[in-house]
Amino acid sequence: MIKRITLTAVVLAAYVLLPASAKAQTDVIRGATVIRNDLGASNPSGGGPARLFQQDDLFDSNGLPTGYVSGATLFDIFDPANVVNGASSNAWFSQNLASPGFTDFDLGVSSTVTRLAFWDAPIDFFGDPNDNSTGDFNVYVSDDSSFTGAAIAGSFSLVNNGLSSGAPGQVFDIADTLGQYVRIEHLTTQGGTFFGAGELAFATTDPPAPVVIPEPGALALLGLAGLGIGVRRKKRPAVLS
Repeated sequence: MIKRITLTAVVLAAYVLLPASAKAQTDVIRGATVIRNDLGASNPSGGGPARLFQQDDLFDSNGLPTGYVSGATLFDIFDPANVVNGASSNAWFSQNLASPGFTDFDLGVSSTVTRLAFWDAPIDFFGDPNDNSTGDFNVYVSDDSSFTGAAIAGSFSLVNNGLSSGAPGQVFDIADTLGQYVRIEHLTTQGGTFFGAGELAFATTDPPAPVVIPEPGALALLGLAGLGIGVRRKKRPAVLS
């Protein structure tokens, strides 16, 4: 028996064989929703409510000069490394003196996650810009929201660029991993007592929709049906004018 063949496997195999430069051109930028944050949220300036510094601000594009359409805008066209974040009131800060912990995100669809764009928290309440941003961190990707058995997809360090505003995104290459959920494990700060971030975004390659090739038997039936229609048309009497 001849099994049904889909183009999905063929397309995925072809994608794996593509050079990195070709893969990058197909990546879309994707936001996410926060599903877990065990570091809490606070306002380290003490000058406003903590609600201004919630983790939901990580994906609102507030402070970026241009927005993007999640799942549609090409990551490299948006070019996070040349997009600055200047809104200090739309950043996320953990609770003071928080221990290392996790923030977990739901992409909304299972995709191959390839890169992470991370914008520093553009703030200088402490005289040392960005010292209360996250420093070292790990990234995990999984189709299991509990991340049971998930391997590290990358270990990175955010660079303190010393800018109190106008900090460009820093792009990190993640080991191509299929999953709907992403975890960032915040390990160290950049010298302060808060973990923090201005904006986040992911580069993903969405799986292609399956295209089914009919089985040979189905093609034969279609051919016979077409032949029958042709015979009937030939037997139809001519219309006299």
